[in-house]
Amino acid sequence: MRFRGGEFSTGTMGNFQPELTIAPTDTEDGAFGFYRLDLIQPSKPRRGPPPPIEFTGDSIMTSDDCAAWLVDLTDQWARNPDQKERQFVLRRPCPIKLGRVRLAWVGPQLVGNVDIFRRLAAVGRVYDADITPIVPRSFRDVTGRLSGVMPLDAVVICRHFARYITDDAVPAAIPRHLIHYCDSQEPVGLEQQVKTWIELTRQETEKAATETKADEETLLLATILRGMVSHSKIGPFSHCQKQTVLTGVRARHMNVPAAERILDVNCEEYEDTKELNALFLWKEHNDGRQYFLNPRRVQEIKIMILAAS
Repeated sequence: MRFRGGEFSTGTMGNFQPELTIAPTDTEDGAFGFYRLDLIQPSKPRRGPPPPIEFTGDSIMTSDDCAAWLVDLTDQWARNPDQKERQFVLRRPCPIKLGRVRLAWVGPQLVGNVDIFRRLAAVGRVYDADITPIVPRSFRDVTGRLSGVMPLDAVVICRHFARYITDDAVPAAIPRHLIHYCDSQEPVGLEQQVKTWIELTRQETEKAATETKADEETLLLATILRGMVSHSKIGPFSHCQKQTVLTGVRARHMNVPAAERILDVNCEEYEDTKELNALFLWKEHNDGRQYFLNPRRVQEIKIMILAAS
């Protein structure tokens, strides 16, 4: 679901009933909620102006209530393909950009009279996730199909319907702690566990991405510092241009734009009358800015290089 000027909508056109959710708000317990207005557009007559939109009801929903409502609405539209052209957006409202989760679900297509695959498609559309359903015909078949749909972030295995499927069927590239064994047997429980695992997987992948970024920044900084130390670019009388500062980063085919940002963050203009604390200092020259290491921090810089080695 996308925000539009503080509002979002699942509006439809024509004579199909549109349900609109607007105005993000705080509920009584302080949680993030939404006002929902239900409107209906009566059929347009052959002649004359269209009739006015009628207001049929309203409610306040929590984020979870809103997501459940959107899943039901998506499923309803999936069962009525003729209404497809009337759909606008059906993503769960969220004030920040979420990473898309890639998840495989190993279980039956039908549980009772409920088409689980169709419900999973609805959950994926609302929760911004790509869910690949796999029927557990055999251990070998599941192993091959999981390998064929990689890359994946996580796997959900319905233990009650696939008791012979174990961690050994899941590709090694998927972290073991992101393999979930679902013990539910009813459609509601199966669906709820998928929703929960999408959220947990998203938290884990975003945490891993943050840690990877921090590791990359540490490595980039150490690479720049190592080159400056090895070429004795220390103090205002031994300097070089930015291109030379980043030579080691380019030679190793690392992230040059990120290295430039790191250099800018850790850099100050040199003034001989001040005691500066930045790792890098620069001064203007005929050829542009010239960079060098801060002599006051050389010992600390050497320790940082050793720590990153």
